[in-house]
Order: sequence, then C-alpha cells, then structure tokens
Amino acid sequence: MRPTVRFPSLAPAAVACLASEPAAVPRVRVNLGELAAQIAGNNLKLRTLEAELHEQGEWNAERLCPRIRRLEVLVIRQNDLQTFREMVTERDRALVGWLESPRGAISEAAARLFETRSRVSGPEFHGTEVQRYTELRKLRELSSRLAQLATRK
Repeated sequence: MRPTVRFPSLAPAAVACLASEPAAVPRVRVNLGELAAQIAGNNLKLRTLEAELHEQGEWNAERLCPRIRRLEVLVIRQNDLQTFREMVTERDRALVGWLESPRGAISEAAARLFETRSRVSGPEFHGTEVQRYTELRKLRELSSRLAQLATRK
C-alpha cells in the first residue's frame, strides 16, 4: 500500500495573499549566437534580393512575383527576429547586430512594377489585348501586396 501524502490546507488569508501576487514572468533564454546568425542571414538575403531587383532586362509579372514573395517572407521573418532581439539586453543587442530595413528592396520592387506597368500599358507591348489585360491585372495584384509590405515596416 502506498503512503498518502497530505498537504496542509491553506488558510483563507494565505489564499487571498497568493491570489493578489502577480504571476511570475517566465524567463526566456535567447541563444545569442543563433540570433546573430539568423539576423545576418536575413540581412544577406535582403541585400541579395535588392541586387536582383537592380538587374537589367525586361521585367514582367512572372519575373516579379517570386521576388515579391521572397520579400514578403523576409519581412515576416524580420518581424520575428525583431521580437527575439527585443528580448535581450541592450549590450546583447549590439552583439547580435542590427536588422536592415527592407525599404530599399520595397522601393526597388515598386520601381520595377511601375516600369513594367508603363511598358505593358504603352505601345511597346507586343501581345494581344487579352494578354495586356491579364498582365496588368497580375501587376495590380503585386502592387497591392507590395503596398501592404510598405505599411508593415
């Protein structure tokens, strides 16, 4: 037979005292090396994307779509990293580095969208009216997604 462990009952005053104390805030440990690596990686991916958006050539919705998708993912990831960065002390923040702003990549993508929309709307577009309409619709959708990104940051 197992022994029964009995806990003394708490007096009503003790229960009231415990209830009025604030709950303990859980401590979170952040791996600074991992956070620094993640921040550096995100910054590098952001700079790489911005460089891709500087590339010459004819742009269209098909070429812009995966880049804007990557930019969306990088901005979401950046927000997550910023949350972890804010959990560490000021001294540790200097150690893990800074998150670079996505504004340059957003601006470059907006410029590419504007150029593409102008070309597709103008006489230099070589396609049918249905193709023009379809391309302009896709470009409007990309512009809308990019505008949402711009307001997030």
